[in-house]
Amino acid sequence: MLERDAESVKNEMFASELLQMFGLPYIIAPTEAKAQCAYMEMTNLVDGVVTDDSDVFLFGARNVYKNIFDDRKYVETYFVKVSVELERELGLDRDKLIRMALLLGSDYTEGVR
Repeated sequence: MLERDAESVKNEMFASELLQMFGLPYIIAPTEAKAQCAYMEMTNLVDGVVTDDSDVFLFGARNVYKNIFDDRKYVETYFVKVSVELERELGLDRDKLIRMALLLGSDYTEGVR
């Protein structure tokens, strides 16, 4: 276990060194990376969020790109207008989606049986 953790730290250090060498800006999220990415998009620091985890919408992401690192060679894109349609057609705004995720289960709760 300690070896695996040490290897992970080495890989992260190598990645940050590469980003610095190429002059690419990056940050290390203080807590949940999805929340940080969604915040950066909401404040217009980035154009979208790359993730395979759909609960990023619950953090407020508006433009999500999925399967970027998948071997299938296609990217799925999801935009905020989808959530506008959810609200219009089903009455589900972001707050209600968060409550639904808490009830049904998500990365943060087992949900209610």
